Amino acid sequence: MKNIDGEVTDFHQKMAKSMHSLLKAFTEGFEAMDKAKSDELENQLEQQDAEQKRATKLDKLNLGISNLEALTSKLKMSFGDDQGSAPSSVEDVQAKADISQPA
Repeated sequence: MKNIDGEVTDFHQKMAKSMHSLLKAFTEGFEAMDKAKSDELENQLEQQDAEQKRATKLDKLNLGISNLEALTSKLKMSFGDDQGSAPSSVEDVQAKADISQPA
């Protein structure tokens, strides 16, 4: 009878160790999964931020191109309309272009 009790006790100890190892493995697995999710979220946020900065730069570039086109157009008009008179000064053209710039 003592022999059976010893085997049962030994079985319980081995089972407890196995359960402990299993729980530890699950815990480590869930921690790794949570870390991967947070890393993925951080990467997505960084990509969105970089895309937003890129869009802002493109908007500024487009605004600059539009202003340059307006300035060029006004300069062409000043040469085309006033054949006999002197063309507008650069300051006048720039002042007109500054007025058309949005704030």
